[in-house]
Amino acid sequence: MKDQVYHIFAKLVSDPEFNSWVRSKGDERTVFWENWARGYAERQEAMINALDFLQRIQFREAALQDREKEEMLEMILKDKPDNSSGASQTKIHWMFTQWFKVAAILFLSLFGGYTLDKVLPETPMVEEATSDRVFHTLYNPKGRRSEIKLPDGSRVHLSHHSELVFPQRFFGGKREVMLKGEAFFDVVRNDTLPFIVKVQGFDIRVLGTSFNVKSKANEYQSVVSLVTGKVNVDVNGGEAALDLNPGEQVSLDLIKSEVNISNFNVEKVIGWKDGIIHFRDAGMDDFIEKMEEWFGVNFQVFGRPSKDWKINAKYQGETLEEILLGLQYVYAIEFKINGKKVWMKINESE
Repeated sequence: MKDQVYHIFAKLVSDPEFNSWVRSKGDERTVFWENWARGYAERQEAMINALDFLQRIQFREAALQDREKEEMLEMILKDKPDNSSGASQTKIHWMFTQWFKVAAILFLSLFGGYTLDKVLPETPMVEEATSDRVFHTLYNPKGRRSEIKLPDGSRVHLSHHSELVFPQRFFGGKREVMLKGEAFFDVVRNDTLPFIVKVQGFDIRVLGTSFNVKSKANEYQSVVSLVTGKVNVDVNGGEAALDLNPGEQVSLDLIKSEVNISNFNVEKVIGWKDGIIHFRDAGMDDFIEKMEEWFGVNFQVFGRPSKDWKINAKYQGETLEEILLGLQYVYAIEFKINGKKVWMKINESE
């Protein structure tokens, strides 16, 4: 298996969301993973290998004790290369060790909350070569945010469950990137090289400015929110061209193809990049979805509230446990957190 394919494969088999999809094959997640792999030969090969790998392995039902998990992880990940047999033997040993690491990470992530980032070096970007041009793909799963500096010096804050594709060097008289999910851009001004962000339904063109873009597949909406400078938004491949001023945002309903321009609260829209979570009249489902996305966990909820939740809150720096403890003062809930799994029981009566 090529190194690049192996790296993607290792990421997939240790990704809780990918594992969950393999087990359930839900329609929405199927569309996500098909789109994720479309157009990238290495991703397609890695995903096929990961699917086969996961479907062949039979996992034990009972989770190990924490001490046993630590001992198993330490034992499996011990890497003692034998240099006495030459380069060929070393390569065979390396491949064998890496496959053991993948199996260990997969097993322990399912039964103890370990993630790939704790075991393998942090290398979030995947390189894709097109002729003589190299593209990078930065993908954040749920529970992770990141910041990256682009080749021109522009900075991008990439949100949870989001993907950014950009070239190693900009070419063609423009600075073009592609986004799925949400990101905040702080673009270095260059009057001769326009900066273009391509998302579903929008082409966003700027020279130098800062703005937020949100285009998540499950929300069926793309939104551009301008903080400083000016942007030009091309809607649906040229159907309309709109100019925004600071404090304005344009949203496109991807189902109805309806466009709306409005003002927005800057902190509520871009606070996520500074670790701020905002809720305004949020229902239970919206609250749980945000917690899963922000902390990279999966909720199992027992019961339903007797009336709609209306959560209005601002969190910054609180842990998931602290947030849920605070929620207990308002709603009759019980909860238990075990690694990446959260059980929540609602005790309200009808």
